[in-house]
Amino acid sequence: RSVTVKLETFEGPTLSSALQRAMDVAGAGAEVVSVHRGPNNRVTVSVALPAPDSVAGTPTPGRPSRRSARRASTAGSRTPRRRSARGRAADGVGEWDARMRSLGLRARRRESLLVGEEVVDRATLTRRLARHVSCEDEPALGRERVRRRQPRILILVGPTGVGKTTTAAKLAAQVHLGWNNGREPGTLASRQRLGLVTLDTFRVGAVEQLGTYAELLGSPLQVADSPADLVRIVSELSDCDLIVVDTAGRSPRDRAGLRQLERAVELLPQAEVLLTLPATSRLAELEFAHELYASCRPSALVLTKLDEAIATGDAFELMARTRLPLRFLCDGQQVPDDLHPARALGVARWILDPSGSCA
Repeated sequence: RSVTVKLETFEGPTLSSALQRAMDVAGAGAEVVSVHRGPNNRVTVSVALPAPDSVAGTPTPGRPSRRSARRASTAGSRTPRRRSARGRAADGVGEWDARMRSLGLRARRRESLLVGEEVVDRATLTRRLARHVSCEDEPALGRERVRRRQPRILILVGPTGVGKTTTAAKLAAQVHLGWNNGREPGTLASRQRLGLVTLDTFRVGAVEQLGTYAELLGSPLQVADSPADLVRIVSELSDCDLIVVDTAGRSPRDRAGLRQLERAVELLPQAEVLLTLPATSRLAELEFAHELYASCRPSALVLTKLDEAIATGDAFELMARTRLPLRFLCDGQQVPDDLHPARALGVARWILDPSGSCA
């Protein structure tokens, strides 16, 4: 006999609340079909569940369903789980599996996170997720200035529209303010001398956007129109502590543009290249971008648009697969506030609840 399936929708101010309502009504066995964000950023979740009159529907009184029977047969002499004190903070494995599935985590990852457990709480799951995330401490921003023979150079690369220019502005502003990782302005001694450079002469308004921030920070923006010009400008800014370089996003078909970017990196071997990618992209797009910019030899990742992401599974899968450590997280447009040093536990918390904080 075929199974009749019906759809039900549940709404909430956040994805977590909508999923919780769905699980409260439909149970952990319900399958998430779609997730939509509507007016006022309210989230609607559609789930599929067997109709009451189907074979897999509600069991008749006194007669357990096949699933219940299977669970009972494997339970042995186990003591039934009780939700009390500590139990209220613990959810069944099936509920967590459903939640992570709705967020786009792959079955293999979910199984590795939940294997061997009958009950798991949020704190335990967060710690396990954190083990799959490699983060790298930012070595200089916000720390006491140390004079070097050469300035430190950060070059932001990545596809178009991922937020490189805004990220460059946030980095520059935090350096100008001498911010430390506690998000507090530093002393005058901790503020570093800053150089701002852009190679993005293709996108309309890119120079003007970054130039506005540069003017506010008192660090005039330098525009480089070629790799050789970039090297010349870097040499002129040798009295700076830090130079932040913004670049243009390149189409995969723009081989000449990509080669120019690769050449710029080759001419500045001391530079640190930060691959900037959005949390809103699908895994195939993220992996393609990771491969496309591999020739630029990135040393770390910057993940942007965390505040716009509904499903976190694709970004998490990229972090779990790549060997590049994550250095910065961007979760909004506010300069300089919405830039945070990456911390594994913070990333793990965001993966489980994309509407929450990643800091």
